[in-house]
Amino acid sequence: GTADTCRKYRVNNVRIGDFTINNIVVAVSDKSKRIIAGRTLLNKFSNWILDNKNNILILNREVQHQ
Repeated sequence: GTADTCRKYRVNNVRIGDFTINNIVVAVSDKSKRIIAGRTLLNKFSNWILDNKNNILILNREVQHQ
């Protein structure tokens, strides 16, 4: 592997499918300019499944009734 430095940003209004996510930290790599989202994004969901075989990330949010 190779090492790369990243800049971190806190962002709001990130849309993923039908979801809008606020207050997450993303990193942007200096060399490849890729955006990397990690646990602050995944922690916004009640559960998630990473299917490596099919390259699919399944995100679920439970609806909270008041």
